[in-house]
Amino acid sequence: MMFGQRPTPRPAPGRTCYGCARVLSPAERVFCGGCGRPIPVLFPAHHGAGVSTLAAATGFRDSDESVRAAVHPQAMRLLVARTHHAGLEAARHALAENRTTGAYVRLLLVPDAPGKLPRPLADQVTIITGPAPTTTVPWVEAWRWAPGTRTETSTKFFTALAGQLVADRP
Repeated sequence: MMFGQRPTPRPAPGRTCYGCARVLSPAERVFCGGCGRPIPVLFPAHHGAGVSTLAAATGFRDSDESVRAAVHPQAMRLLVARTHHAGLEAARHALAENRTTGAYVRLLLVPDAPGKLPRPLADQVTIITGPAPTTTVPWVEAWRWAPGTRTETSTKFFTALAGQLVADRP
């Protein structure tokens, strides 16, 4: 098969705590046993949201890979969506459900392309997110070639985000 599709390799989920860099055991689902920090669980708003890449680049959990963490009552749930129209619409629907259940603590927007969002999409982000805490993940070019690669940009960003999540937690 000369032109057959090759399977896309799925990045390995994050295995270290973002707080203390300690290797996490499978039993540590929601809190790190070393520093006691909560381990955020990433939930996709749609297919291709970037959850597995983000989980591989951080110590956060992929809800598909860590089902027990996903259903844990104390889990810190983060909704992940791409910044294209379909991704933003999926996030809008998930956030509408969230207003009644309160399941997600934050929305993470993953850029679908480098650069600034076009005005119509930026306006859509403003309307969709409203009062919901939202963070836009920076564009990481390396993830195009090696999903989940830890870079200086991603490490600094996710360390700061993790600190913000801990500070926001009641």
